Amino acid sequence: MTRNISLQTVREAAGRIYPVAARTPLIRLDPVSRTSPEIFLKLEIFQPIGSFKIRGAMNAISRLTSMFFA
Repeated sequence: MTRNISLQTVREAAGRIYPVAARTPLIRLDPVSRTSPEIFLKLEIFQPIGSFKIRGAMNAISRLTSMFFA
């Protein structure tokens, strides 16, 4: 199933998530060899709940709140 998500929808979600989600570091792994590709890790463990899932959960909850309590 393919969903078309508008840029406006993404911007609205970002506005709901920004106050809650922390900016987490991007760490470069040391290469195994000179021919190894660069690999970066996004350390989402530093989010308040220790997971990247805070973004989707916060977006869903804030949308429900505005739908039911507006």
